[in-house]
Parts: sequence; structure tokens; C-alpha cells
Amino acid sequence: MFFSSKSRFAQFFISPLFKEDCINRELNAVESEFRQYEFNDNWRVSQASRLLFDQSHPEAKFNVGNLKTLQIEDIRTRLLQFYEAQYSANRMKLVIKGREPMNKLEEAVTRMFGEVPNRDVSKDNLDSNPFGKKEKGTYMKIKTLSPKDLLSISFQLPSTRDRYQFKTLELLSYLINYEGAGGLYSVLANAGLALSVVSSISPETASYAIFEVNIYLTDDGFNSINQIVSTVLKFMEQVQAGIPDWIFDDYRKIQKISFNYKEGSDSVRGLTKMVEQMFWFRPRDILFGPFMISRADKFRIQQFSRLMNMDNMLVTLASDKFDVSEMQSESWYGT
Repeated sequence: MFFSSKSRFAQFFISPLFKEDCINRELNAVESEFRQYEFNDNWRVSQASRLLFDQSHPEAKFNVGNLKTLQIEDIRTRLLQFYEAQYSANRMKLVIKGREPMNKLEEAVTRMFGEVPNRDVSKDNLDSNPFGKKEKGTYMKIKTLSPKDLLSISFQLPSTRDRYQFKTLELLSYLINYEGAGGLYSVLANAGLALSVVSSISPETASYAIFEVNIYLTDDGFNSINQIVSTVLKFMEQVQAGIPDWIFDDYRKIQKISFNYKEGSDSVRGLTKMVEQMFWFRPRDILFGPFMISRADKFRIQQFSRLMNMDNMLVTLASDKFDVSEMQSESWYGT
């Protein structure tokens, strides 16, 4: 049963049928997903924020899809063209888990997936950056449905994919998320301006990363945007002077604990994460790669913190307090 189901799964990549009725069903499923996001502020704000990007860049595109974008003439032919142009064994990874001996699993995988066509398709390299010259330094207000005030400051930074063992972006994120004395949250909270501070790295490609500082505001914070942005930039100037060794030591300990108690690789989520990691980590680091840290690359941390400045940032303020009549409307969600 295990191998027969995987054999059918392999055929999706070897000889997909793309039946008309299945295509229509999937189109409706995509439309249903889109409708679920219409009243979700996370999706609404994310899509509106893309208006700040260079509009010729893929990051600026509508990233969900609906019937309006997908119900096009001769969609089946377009799907087949996309399959033939993009689906190739040299761009794919596979993780399979079973109780059978390793040699039996290997034989089965070779037999079932060996016919996936290898068209020797090159990787898509996004060499351009989503923040264009005219977009940098832009400030946007976004009307939300929920009564939360969120200030987001985004910085465009170099990718760290080829130096993942140093965790430069992750260390910066840990430093900004630190809630102890002297941390960014502590400074803003003590001033009565912030409820929480959370940083994130999304997305990160082989060419660039977008580093985001999200600050959930108090009422006083909502009326003190310039002060908060200035505080964030001053904090990054302090980071340029160097970070204390204890930050690195704490982060290394947390990573080790996270690895030791991480979700089992036998779960669907665990296997999904593993196959994603195969694209970025060396074979010996696939399991431990997201958690490993060899040493702090202090020079690179200082280099990145210097890039977190007013000339390399986008700022959005999302709130339900804004008057819609004075604002433009985003085309997909009407934000």
C-alpha cells in the first residue's frame, strides 16, 4: 500500500493529466482560499505593502491568485507549458520515510521517481532587489479592520544563504527581540510607546533578504511614529559598535535546546521542512543546518546593521484609525 500510493504520487510529476474538471475544481479552491483572506488583516496588510516595492519585481506581484487572475483562455495549455518549462528533476528534492530497510527504500524511490523528466532547467535567480531607488524611504499608512496599531520597518539586506552557519540575520533578529534591560523593546516600552517588538526575516532568497521590525503600538506610540523610527535607527547604530559575547552564547544555547526538542522528523511538517532545507544546506547539515552556528560573524553583523538606515527602509503604519475617504484603495483586497 505504501509503495503503490507513492507510485501514483510520482506520476503527478511524470505524466500529469491536467483534466479539465480537476482544473476547474482547483480554480474554485484557489478562489475560496482568496476569499478567506479578504477579511484577514495579515494578508491585507502584506498585499498593500507590496505597493512599496519596485512594481517590476516579482515580490510586488499578487501572491495568492483568484478566478480573476487564473480563469484565462486555454488555461490547460498554459498549465502544460508551465509544467514543461519549470518541472525538472534537477530542480526537485524528495524526502521519503518508511519502515523498510534503506536499500529497499532507495530501490523503490529509483523505480518510482526515476522517470521524472530532467530537462536541465536552470534556477531562477532574482538578481534584482525589490526595493528600488525611488521606493526606499517610503512611508505608507494602511487601513485595517482590527483595532491594532502596527508599525513595520523593513530593510533590504544581502542574503546569508551561502553563509548559513553564522546565522547573521538570526542573531540580529534575536538582538532586536531581546526584552531585557537596554533592549529595543525595553526602551520603547519604558517610554510607553510599544506593547511588543517582533522581528522577522521574510523572504530570504539567494540574492537578498527582507528584514522586518514589527512594533505593536500603544495609543501614545501611534502618535509618536517619528520618535519610534528614530529610536530603532539609533539602536542599530549601537549594534554597529559590536554586540556582547553573551548574546551569541545565549543564542547558541537556545539553538541547541531547540534542536534537541524539535518536532519529530516523522511528522508531515518535519518532513516538509527537511525537503526545503535540502535546497540550501550541504548534505551533512540538512538536519542540523537551521540550528547550527559556528561562531558570530561580528564584521558581517556590523555591516548589516549599517545597512539598516533611513536610506534603505520602507515604513508602514497599519491601523483602523485612518479615514478611508482620504486614502487610495489596493486593488485585490480593497485595503
